[in-house]
Parts: sequence; structure tokens; C-alpha cells
Amino acid sequence: MNTHALIAISETAIHLFAGVSYALVYPRTPKAPELASFATLSMALALYCFGESRLWLAQSPAEASFAVELSFLGLMLALLAFVRFTRDLAGAGPETQLASAKLWAGAGLVLLLGGLFVDPAQVSASSLRPVLTPLGLAWVAGTVTLAAMALLQMTRYARLRSDALIASATTGVGVLALAWDGVVRGASLDLPLVFGHVSVLSSVGVSYVLLRRLVRTGDKLTQRTRDLRQSYAELRLAQEALVHKEQLAAVGELSAVIAHEVRNPLAVLKNATSALRRPDLPEQGAVTLLGILDEETDRLNRLVNDLLAYAKPLELQAAPVNLAALLTRALELARGAPALGEGVELLLHLEAGPREFFGDSNLLERALANVVDNALDAMDGNGELAISAERAELPGGEPAVKLVFADSGEGMDTLVRKRAVDPFFTTRPSGTGLGLAIVDRVIRAHGGDMQIRSRQEHGTQVEMLLPLQRLSTIPPPPG
Repeated sequence: MNTHALIAISETAIHLFAGVSYALVYPRTPKAPELASFATLSMALALYCFGESRLWLAQSPAEASFAVELSFLGLMLALLAFVRFTRDLAGAGPETQLASAKLWAGAGLVLLLGGLFVDPAQVSASSLRPVLTPLGLAWVAGTVTLAAMALLQMTRYARLRSDALIASATTGVGVLALAWDGVVRGASLDLPLVFGHVSVLSSVGVSYVLLRRLVRTGDKLTQRTRDLRQSYAELRLAQEALVHKEQLAAVGELSAVIAHEVRNPLAVLKNATSALRRPDLPEQGAVTLLGILDEETDRLNRLVNDLLAYAKPLELQAAPVNLAALLTRALELARGAPALGEGVELLLHLEAGPREFFGDSNLLERALANVVDNALDAMDGNGELAISAERAELPGGEPAVKLVFADSGEGMDTLVRKRAVDPFFTTRPSGTGLGLAIVDRVIRAHGGDMQIRSRQEHGTQVEMLLPLQRLSTIPPPPG
């Protein structure tokens, strides 16, 4: 293998390496289309240089002609890729330029396939170098013209003038080298062909431009990352401050509720105690006052229990829960409510539900008792409370039990229904506003869901979904 062939093979390998490298880099930087077009250009130049290596190894005019045709096939592809590359690098350019390049490359392919590009009958005696036909020579001249126009357009439209100038200078030398080779081939001059060698130098210059762009992009990304980290830190501080303010607001709201709920019973207790000290108090009056003391003490105790139930962390104790027994205990807890009277009709429909499911019976019975308490209070001792159970599924398809509590009470308007589970929101004069908030927290801690459907004068329906087999790891809401 002679030295010229070895050099051409090395140039082929260099272009091939550049093409593969940029083709692998492009998917990671899709906003840099010039990388893809330069990868295509490098592959086309690799085909051109490979044809040149075959020319130096040719042993006959036919082999030499095939090698030249192979080189010019690479040159036709390189023309398309080069025009596309200049547009991508500049970020703009006329559409007619790319269309002209496609038309010109197609014309060259037709000439090549028709055997009108080179004349194998005219071969340089010293190097077996075929001579271009007049049509082939004209095509090379047109290619040089289109490439020069693409360079000028790139410099004109480029957003980054320095990149365009460097790329134009390095690739411009390659265009001049192509024009030189065209003259040498067309005139059958016994002079060296230089485009293959110069194309490597042009590729190095363009690679410098592209790598510099990648470095700039990396620097911008690094700076944006720093900015995002700083913004995140500032956002975290702002969030912490907001959470702190919300906590203070919650403490203030809780304090107001406690102050209101405690002050009234304390005033009643104080007045009843003062009345009991009167020596002339009749026995019946004393009995009445002692009853008031018991009632207000129970009210304070209920407030404390609700606050503790809402504030303390939930620690679920998973165990099989008998559904009928759970509802029985919940109803027994609720029967002590003042709103429970003989006028309330209780209907149980548990046949369609499962016999057992997993859950924390202590938490659930208190939660269900709160739902019953609200229903009894809404009916004011006269109405119908229907409790039903059936098998259902959670949104993810997990088997669940669906409990429905439907009362015939006064119902809720839209605003009250939307805020029903908000802590400290209540429409009851003696309520703490924590009942349904506790219920919602317990249900969600079990991995379930609760929905409230209600209309004024049409009663309220509370639907609860609880998983049958496992407890969810979803944490309870902040309390």
C-alpha cells in the first residue's frame, strides 16, 4: 500500500470518527441541529476520502473510474449536508438555497449513474486518474458556487459572528481546494489533489467551533443550575417562613376556639358554684345547678378529647376488624349524644359488605361515632339514619369496603359542604369543628377516602372507602 493511499484511509477514519462522535452527542443536545448536520457532512466526506484511497490503489482504468465515481457520490451528499450545516449554524437562511442544493445534487447523481460524469477513455498515464467530462466539470463548478454562497449566507445570518467567521474561514479553504481539484481533473493536469487533505483541516476548524458552542452551553447550564439552586434555597426559606406563619395562625385560631369554648363553660360553672353557696337555695335548685355543672364539665371534657384526638400523631394498630361489631360500638358511643332521641329511626344494611377488614378499631369507632353524632345533630332527634356497607374498589383497583351514612336532616349548602372537613369550622353553637376533620384524618391514614354529598333540606350522605387488606403508608395531614 502506497503512502498516498494510507493517508487517504487515515482521512477516511478521521471523518468517520467525527461523524459517529457528533451523531452520538446530538441526542443529548437536540437544540443544536448543527451537530446532526455536521455528523452527516463528516460521513459524506468519509465516503469521498474512501473513494480517494481506492483511486490510489486502482490497478486499471475501470477501477479508477469507479473510485472517482465513489468520491463524487460522497461529494454530492456532502453538498447537501454542508448547505444544511451552514443554515443550522447560522440559525437562519433562505429556503431556496437548500432547495437548489437538493436539485443540484440530484442532477449530479443522474450524471453519475448515466456515466456522464467521468470519461474512462481519457486516463492520465502517470496516475490512472480519470478525466471529468465537460458535464462533470460543470457540476463541480456549480458545487463550488453553491458552497461559496452558503458560506456567505452563513456569515450574513449568523447570530454569533465569531463562530460564523471561524467556520467560514476553515470551510472556505476546503471550497477553494475543491475548485483546485476540479481544475486539475478537468484539465488532466499532473498535479496533486488536495481537497481530501484540506477537508480534514476544515473538519478540525469546525469541530473547534462546535466544541466551543458546547462549552458555552455547558457554562450556561451550570450558571442556570446555580441560579436554580439559589432560587430553590430562597423558595425553601420562604416556604419555611410561610409554614411558620401558618403554624402561628393555626395556634391563634386554636387559641381562639379554646378560649371561646372554655370561657362559656367556666362562666356557667362559676355562676353555678356561686349560686350553690347561697344558704337559702332550695333543694330542687341545687339539683338543677349540679346537673348544669355535670353538663358543662362534660362539654369541657369533650373539647379536650377532640383536641387531643386531632393533635396527637396517629399510630395505627392493624388488626382484623369485625364490621358489625365496629358499627355497634360506634353507635353505643354516639347514643350518649343529647341529639339522640326516640324519634330517630336507625336502618342497618350490612349484608352486601364484607364481614371483616383490616384497620385500627379504636380509631375507627371514634371516627364513625363522630359521623353518627353529626347526623343525629342534623336531624334534631327526629328522622332516619341509614347505614349501609358494600364491597367496592379504591381508585387504584384495591378491594375496599364502602360505608355510607345517610341522614334525613337539614343538609348543608355548598359553602358548608366544601368546608365541612376543615379544622375548627362548625355551624353548631357548641361544636369544636374538629369532628369531621378527625374522621377525614383517620380515613386517610388508613389509605381510604371520604366524600360528603349534601343539599339543604335533603339530608347528608357521608361515603367512606376503606381498604380491605392493608394499611396505606400515606401519612396523615399536618395537624
